[in-house]
Amino acid sequence: MDPLSVSLGVMASLQVACSVLTFCYDLRATMRRIPWSLIQVIEEVRDLRNLIEAISTVLDKKHRCSGKTEWIGVEDLDELPMSDNITSVLATCLEELRFLESRVRPEHVQDALESRHKAFVQSLSWRMKDNETKESIVRLQRCKTALSLAISASNS
Repeated sequence: MDPLSVSLGVMASLQVACSVLTFCYDLRATMRRIPWSLIQVIEEVRDLRNLIEAISTVLDKKHRCSGKTEWIGVEDLDELPMSDNITSVLATCLEELRFLESRVRPEHVQDALESRHKAFVQSLSWRMKDNETKESIVRLQRCKTALSLAISASNS
């Protein structure tokens, strides 16, 4: 296990999760009728983000328990209490979050649409279909389960 990849995986996953949540919150604030799928995506991404933050807390706690007051270095990461599969779990979570981000955030809307008004309306609409959302939610739940197991294994 490369401990540095654990830290980088945590940071990258948190950034993408926060990006998805920010977009979803902004979208929810502008909509009159909020689709069930948007609410579910928000809840699942929020839960996943909380688990990833728990891993970040474990990393921080290990550093504080070592009694060091300076910044954590690469040599200190070798002693982190994480299971060997945490890197692959984080990679899977990051991949799923990036896929979800690509589905919910409109890209190149103005290129695809002929008027700015249509582009604006398209950018403020929920783009995922119910089946697509359900599949994404199932994958997010798998990520949450895998992270929970990894955290439990590191605490034992």
